Amino acid sequence: MSRLEINTVAYKPLKGKSYIPLPDKLASKIAIINMKNEDDQCFKWCVTRALNPVEDHPEIITKKLRAQAEELDWSDIEFPVAVDENVIRKFERNNNVSVNIFGYDDESVSPLIVSKHASERFVDLLLITNDATKHYCWIKNFNKLC
Repeated sequence: MSRLEINTVAYKPLKGKSYIPLPDKLASKIAIINMKNEDDQCFKWCVTRALNPVEDHPEIITKKLRAQAEELDWSDIEFPVAVDENVIRKFERNNNVSVNIFGYDDESVSPLIVSKHASERFVDLLLITNDATKHYCWIKNFNKLC
């Protein structure tokens, strides 16, 4: 007697969503801007802030930041943004910006996506997680982080 069994599973890539606080170990490095968003667009706010930095309260999403975000091409980008090379590459091509995404596992920072797009404008993002949520943060100073 022969038997064939097929199991399937839906692939759900990591996606950055709404605000979660930084772990104390990361917050103490003063190298990361953790955008205080209440929507699923932390990728958008981090990239926009990285390209338009401010000194006072860079974590706050202001009317000016919203207007600056509209200057970028978000076509075909679905929010929350998945950690998917194809999605990130599309955004990079549409906006001539390089995006690197790193993960954090309680001990170390490691690359998830390293840009192959050559641009003078670049953004380093950190994807942090808690039990149910994933959230992008802007790595303002990579040397301090490491």
